[in-house]
Amino acid sequence: MTDRERFDVILEELGALLSRVGSLCDVVLIGGQALAVEQVAAGEDPLLQVETDTGQRLVRGYSFDPDLLVDSVDPEESARWDELPEILRGFGYQRGRREFQWEKQIGEVYVRLDLFRPQGTPTPATPMTELPRGEQVLARASELRFRVGAREVRLKTPSPVDFVLMKVDAIRIRRPKNPKDAFDLYAYVRKKTPVVVAEAIAAARERDEALQLLQRLFADENAPGVLDVLSFAGSLEGIDRALVARDVVRTFAEVRRIALAAAAASSR
Repeated sequence: MTDRERFDVILEELGALLSRVGSLCDVVLIGGQALAVEQVAAGEDPLLQVETDTGQRLVRGYSFDPDLLVDSVDPEESARWDELPEILRGFGYQRGRREFQWEKQIGEVYVRLDLFRPQGTPTPATPMTELPRGEQVLARASELRFRVGAREVRLKTPSPVDFVLMKVDAIRIRRPKNPKDAFDLYAYVRKKTPVVVAEAIAAARERDEALQLLQRLFADENAPGVLDVLSFAGSLEGIDRALVARDVVRTFAEVRRIALAAAAASSR
């Protein structure tokens, strides 16, 4: 089984599960897999990768573990919200190694769900990691519809500004142990284009916070976010490695420039 086939199995499973819990829970797919799914919806390969304008290619691979932000559709119906663990068990899931994980084996494929909930919401029947920006992520998410094999999949992914802010938070928490968040953020901006991401940031109330955090992480070639991206350029040396670093810095500098210009124009 190829990695793409494994990824499709996971997407089909997500589609089936979310169609069952849709009346009970509001669910948003977060993390690097959100970008991969958006690529699938656009008819592209879900491989997380970047090719710079000067031809250097960086590959992270496929993101196989879904991160799901979950909240009750109707907080008043707490009894229905408590059905979630039973629904998961009914789909063949069992508790994973960590209390917020559920997992299932489908043939050769392991599906591992990491569950998150907005910070400050009532504790559900199954443990979930609290996400500080969860309420905003749920409110601004958009739905994708696409087919995987014979199944139509419907799921939500974060807005550009929420993807950026969640990844910046993750970088601050998990680096230097795990550099993938900086790569995912770089790949996301390259895929969406700096213009799209910058305009989304400029229109958000978190504009100043987002731009300040991005500046700290990607201001120059020795900034922490740039160094994290370069960890995926292990096969590159010399000028090729330097060109990648310059592209990362230039990409986020362009986001900052466009966002500030758009904010200035809107205030006139």
